[in-house]
Parts: sequence; structure tokens; C-alpha cells
Amino acid sequence: MSGIAVKASSDRPVTSAFDPEGSTHPRLWFIYVAGRLDAGLAVRVLRLLDAQLELIQAGLADKTHVVIDLAATTTIDAGGVATLRHAPFEAARLGVTVWLSGVTGRTDRLPTRSRSMLDRIRMFPDEEAAVLAYTTGATTADVAGRRAGRGVAT
Repeated sequence: MSGIAVKASSDRPVTSAFDPEGSTHPRLWFIYVAGRLDAGLAVRVLRLLDAQLELIQAGLADKTHVVIDLAATTTIDAGGVATLRHAPFEAARLGVTVWLSGVTGRTDRLPTRSRSMLDRIRMFPDEEAAVLAYTTGATTADVAGRRAGRGVAT
């Protein structure tokens, strides 16, 4: 069964090895996607994103980053990628950044064109890495270095 859930990180503390106490990040918003990411489910994700963007435009929300978490997806197909690739452009017009998490290493069966579409969106291996990048401003490579215990290169 496919589905999506939305949660602002201000709804619950996000804990990580780098923030063991857990903290909330009120300007960070997550969309959790489960099941088969096909074009139909990707359209639902875009509708949720659009609803959030309308709230931002109306001054009723103050989000700067959206993380679309694909860790619970069973399959990511080319139609889903082709639809989802529009997310960063829609959000950028309001100054909102869109990242993906839970997709790293799971795209090898996608056609080359679909992989290149995803490569245009900043990706993280999981939610924790995205939160680390958000809180520290680290690059994707820096996050990988920190997680490996090497620290962030300056």
C-alpha cells in the first residue's frame, strides 16, 4: 500500500548521534512517502508541497526546507521521478529548499535519465543526515565525513 504522511519537525524532536537530546526545527518540514513511488503518488506529494507553499505565501507558515523522505518506498519508478523532479522548482520560487532523504543507493535500477533528474536534487542517505545538514549548513560530503567520524573539512 502506498501512502504519504506529513510532519513538521516542530511536531516532535528529531534526535541523532549529533543531537542526542533531540531538538525541534520549526522551519524544517518532512513529507514521508511509503510504498511504490509512481507518478500517481508523486503527484500527491507535489499537492502536499503546493499546499504548504500556499500557506507560506499567505504568511501562515514559515518553512525554509522541505525533506521528502523516501526511505519507506518499496519501489521508485521513472514516472515517479519524472513527476517529483518539479518539487525543487516549485518551492524555490518562495525561497524554500527541497531535499530528498532515504534514496541514496536505491536508484541503480532506474533509467539513466531518471537518475540524472534525481541528481539535480540534494540527497541524503536518511533523515538524520538531512537534519545534520540543516542544523550545521554542512554539505552532503561533509555530512558523510562527520558520520564516518572524520569531522568536517574546512
